[in-house]
Amino acid sequence: IADALSGSQQAAVPDVGGPDVFAEMEAGTELCLLPFYQDDAVQPAGDAASAERFRLLLTAWPLLAPVVAFFTYEWVRDVFHALIASARTWYSVDGGATEIALITPVINGVVNPAVSVVLGTLIAATLNQLRMRQVNIRTCLNREACGIRALERAVNLIYSEPRDAETRRKLLAAMRQYTSRLIIETRGSWRASVSPTTESELDAMMEAVARSPKPSAALAQTSRFYEPALFALPSMMQDLNNHRSQRLSEQQSAYPAVHWLILSLLGLSVLVSFLIESDEATVQFLDSLQLRLLYTILWGVAAAASSLCADLNDPFRGNFRITPSADQLYVIRETLTEEICSELFDSSAAIAAAAAAAAAEERHVEQQPEGAPGRPNARTPGGGSG
Repeated sequence: IADALSGSQQAAVPDVGGPDVFAEMEAGTELCLLPFYQDDAVQPAGDAASAERFRLLLTAWPLLAPVVAFFTYEWVRDVFHALIASARTWYSVDGGATEIALITPVINGVVNPAVSVVLGTLIAATLNQLRMRQVNIRTCLNREACGIRALERAVNLIYSEPRDAETRRKLLAAMRQYTSRLIIETRGSWRASVSPTTESELDAMMEAVARSPKPSAALAQTSRFYEPALFALPSMMQDLNNHRSQRLSEQQSAYPAVHWLILSLLGLSVLVSFLIESDEATVQFLDSLQLRLLYTILWGVAAAASSLCADLNDPFRGNFRITPSADQLYVIRETLTEEICSELFDSSAAIAAAAAAAAAEERHVEQQPEGAPGRPNARTPGGGSG
């Protein structure tokens, strides 16, 4: 199939008597923005392995972070205490009782409630927005896949005559190239190549449909739904454009880096507040295991929230991925590839059969004696007996 589609392998696809379909679409007036030869039949193995590693990391992070926090609490507490003590210019004689009595109402009454409300609101809004964005992208992908299949059926119905073979091949090739564009746009965010413009192969298809000749009266009479399908063809292309525009807007509406920085700083401020309250000498009578468990719980909540945000931020990787909706595009592209190859091979076989018949007729004429019926007279340039 690759040899048949490349156009450069003449042994695989003989010359069909017309311009090369794919070369004309790439070098001619029609729009073809993606290189035709640089698409993969399946998802690259490296992409699949990287996506699996990313999913395992998101799964393990909420489990490993609390464990690390549990065993490193005392070390973190000692480092934090050394930093606080280095900034003091006085020594507490009451073990910090007065200090903790003054600072605890401020932390628990003002700082922690304000930070917790803002952090909880932002996390809830972020998770809800990312989940809705993922659902919208999946809906657009399913609609685009259904639209491509319906457009393929309409093209095969409208351009079913032998004289429309070249136009049909061009439209199918443009649809295949459009499907490759969707595959590239729906890879992981780290590999996705989203076009900054609204141009696509649908523009070339619309131009080819507008320039196509009128059908024969026989086709219009024998096909029951020919005219409705013909009138619906531009609407199908417009619907595909609308779905793609909505999907691209959803994919490009990601949160900026400053949003994640704010969430990280708010979460860090909660941990710092806990270390401040647990650092004073008056709370040292508590068992270290109790403080260790509280510190572990805080880290577990922060790790779980960060894992969910990172997972939903990339719709095509992680545990909440929507790759099944994007994987069907590979099947659609393979179907279009087989149809194009069938068209090329059928045309080549017809031309080869016609050439073989002409050669056999010529040999048959040459084997006849001179002057026999059907054998041109060599003495007369125009043939016959003059």
